Amino acid sequence: MSRYKYIMRDYHAIENAEIELDGITVLSGVNGCGKSTLSRWLYYIVNGAVNLERYLVVDDYGGKLWKKMEDWRVACMELGRGRVSDNPMDSAANRIQQVKGKFMQVVSGELDSMIEEMQELYLDALAFTEECLSGLDDEMPKERVERVLKFLDIHIGSDLTLSIALFSQKEREHLQKETEALHQKLGNRPRKLLFEFVQQRFPMDEGVPEELQLEEDSVGIMEQDTVGRLLNLKDAIYIDTPMAATEDSSNRIWRDLQRRVMDKKHALSPEASSMLEGIGHLIEGKVLMEKNPIGRPELRYVSKDGQVNIELKQVATGFKTFAYMQRLLENGHLDKNTLLLIDEPEAHLHPQWIVEFARLLVLLNKKLGLKVLLASHNPDMVAALHDIAEKEGMLDTTWFYVAEPSQTSPHQFVYKNLGHEIAEIFKSFNIALDRIKEYGSPGI
Repeated sequence: MSRYKYIMRDYHAIENAEIELDGITVLSGVNGCGKSTLSRWLYYIVNGAVNLERYLVVDDYGGKLWKKMEDWRVACMELGRGRVSDNPMDSAANRIQQVKGKFMQVVSGELDSMIEEMQELYLDALAFTEECLSGLDDEMPKERVERVLKFLDIHIGSDLTLSIALFSQKEREHLQKETEALHQKLGNRPRKLLFEFVQQRFPMDEGVPEELQLEEDSVGIMEQDTVGRLLNLKDAIYIDTPMAATEDSSNRIWRDLQRRVMDKKHALSPEASSMLEGIGHLIEGKVLMEKNPIGRPELRYVSKDGQVNIELKQVATGFKTFAYMQRLLENGHLDKNTLLLIDEPEAHLHPQWIVEFARLLVLLNKKLGLKVLLASHNPDMVAALHDIAEKEGMLDTTWFYVAEPSQTSPHQFVYKNLGHEIAEIFKSFNIALDRIKEYGSPGI
């Protein structure tokens, strides 16, 4: 399995962080030390690098072709407004709409043949637009025609046939130019496009880190203003709260998690099946996807004896922690090519379940090769991960970090690599406990 190093410097609360990702990595520190910031940006980088081609082909290139086709459809509808039924303008607009429907099917498929199919559909829509324009006659109000032709950037000359031919030639040249630019981007993979993808998919106001890197087997994927491909990491899943799996939200990270919880990726391996049985035994049941009375899919918890069958939203938050893990595992999203990022999972767990969750993560790493980055400031979780990893022979790939105050800035932290030991993390917990004595003192 590949080994990764994640680097971020001088960004918000983080002065310096060089994080090993080899199996399970635990980040510990006080609130506000940048643990969530590190997790979010790692999520952005991995998914950005993995999905950059699709972004360039579907969102960038496809989006431009889509806008052109929509402009043509609107122009044909406007030219046909108020005319008798079955006029060539309305007919062309309807056929362009059908082309757009096929276009949507194409962009949801595989990338291999997508570009060529998108080009063919674009040219089909252009041909229907030409038919629409060829139906212009003297009975149409001159001002309306001129307004639409101006909208389409068609030079209004004395010879309409020539004007339409020049328009068609210009649009074909536009297609060729955009296609050439796309292939250049696909070849170079400019770094700025990675952050453009991140900004579009995950709107933010926090700015972009200047010093940011992810190394795969000691090779940085961002070099010389380009973005390389991750060879052995194909997905990152980020969970900042168990409620994300069930609550409606505009948060794109939450919606990405919900999609994975709902959608099956591939068949289960024998190792994954055995682990599913363990989770089912722990929660004494299973989370199923069923359709509600109005036909909308929803997640429901069903107990082993069938006596309990309720919507997952209604169960305790701590219970959801295991529920989303069960669904992700069952749907095939947890494997050796996946990085799972979790913020403080212990926040809603009973102490006994903290140990069970730690055991689950260690076994997912051991049996499936899943990589995990976990942020925690709970001594039970840290100790459980350490001791269970040691018991399972996985301590060599389990890393612990503690965020220490910077020596140069009062508002920043340095992430210290503790290797496979946790003593210093517990010292930081003791410091926090000592400060409890100060609460209520004069001046506080």
